[in-house]
Amino acid sequence: MVVERRDRNVYGVVKEPKLCEAKALHVPAINLGEAPVKDIAVSNQTLSRVLREANNLKQRSLENFIIFVCKDNILFWKIIMKGPTGTSYCGYTWLLSVEFPSQTYPLRPPEIRFITPIYHCNISEDGKICHEILRSHWTSQTTMYDVLKQIVSLLFQPEPNDALSTAKGDLLKTAPEDYFKELKQHNEKYAKATIEELTNQYQLEQFST
Repeated sequence: MVVERRDRNVYGVVKEPKLCEAKALHVPAINLGEAPVKDIAVSNQTLSRVLREANNLKQRSLENFIIFVCKDNILFWKIIMKGPTGTSYCGYTWLLSVEFPSQTYPLRPPEIRFITPIYHCNISEDGKICHEILRSHWTSQTTMYDVLKQIVSLLFQPEPNDALSTAKGDLLKTAPEDYFKELKQHNEKYAKATIEELTNQYQLEQFST
């Protein structure tokens, strides 16, 4: 997702930036489990590392995630996340996007966002995730497997003291019952799409059941 660029002289000052979906979000993508990523020729360090990450995830089990790579751009992934059992997110599904910076990855982290809105004090309204692994704790050795595991961990244990939304963080600390009531209502409103519906909406192809 990108922030829309506007001329202040024409549009005035915009209090809240308008976010636009990345074009690649609606480009056909193939299930990582079926994608022949090992056969793709690469020409630079970034592509080589992304291929390594893709192959690593093909070989390791991540029960909450179904990963798709764009057919014409391996630097853009789409991920279906199933809410983890034991959390208030269980029974719901979300779509996430992953965009690897073509010039700086793995020195810099990928941009990972929830496309489906999610109620969480450490995730912004536009889907940005606040976690150390994507900030100060990021290193060139950090794997996507580790990142996805930490996202699940954040759903189990939100960190209100490091909240992106101060209001949600304060609500979780002072009135957790109200926080989780809001969370459930949000899930019902935004996250009830089935996996099949998400695959159709976002052109996620060759999905194995």
